[in-house]
Amino acid sequence: MSYAKRLIKSAFNAVGHDVVKLGRSKIAKPIDEGYLEILKDDEFLASVREVADLTLLDTARLANLWQLCRMSNPTGSIIEIGAYRGGGALHLSNSCPTRTIFVCDTFEGFGELAIDPSIDRLFVREQFDNVSFQAVKAPWTNKKRDVRWVKGMFPESAAQFDISNISFAHIDTDLYESTAETIRYLRPRLTERSIVVFDDYLRSVEGVLRATREFTKEHPDWAIFPMFPGQGVMVHRNWFG
Repeated sequence: MSYAKRLIKSAFNAVGHDVVKLGRSKIAKPIDEGYLEILKDDEFLASVREVADLTLLDTARLANLWQLCRMSNPTGSIIEIGAYRGGGALHLSNSCPTRTIFVCDTFEGFGELAIDPSIDRLFVREQFDNVSFQAVKAPWTNKKRDVRWVKGMFPESAAQFDISNISFAHIDTDLYESTAETIRYLRPRLTERSIVVFDDYLRSVEGVLRATREFTKEHPDWAIFPMFPGQGVMVHRNWFG
């Protein structure tokens, strides 16, 4: 079995098959690995290997981020809010290495972020705190990338930065209030033909779903669509003429 096939098989085994229960029986339809061009992309595969221990994102979600970031307006910057160990941000930078990227996180877990137990039921304050800022920065040392580190509670942490002309945003903030505040902050800073990707969309994370539904209802010029296996992609009507 080729490396690419082993990689994608491992990733989707972790995610699970598309299983439909009919009574006591199960019908499992595994992912068709054939003719997936991204699995023949040496740069993509090298990036997946590089960030394997730096992110919780599986191969499928990394593939979505890689392709969508490259589709977004190339004149704009990239931003990730909710970087954890930094693997997702590094992967995005690998996909478009000449673009500025803002990497935003407390780098200390949830910290003082508001966790509403009625909405954010899957999360507790102690999660994601096994990380340090210096460890996140270390893999970038010799990259020669234009990376801007935004440390602290977002969006308050961005007050000292000129964050504008964003054409690709990856939002992985998990919680309702932080997701809602992040979208509101980013909206006037997004350029034409920008793309916003949310992690944990339609994945039992009620806060992300509620925040995005409220935003698209308030701003009907934006629409969000699900992507397997647990992301949402949001685009503006300016994509369509």
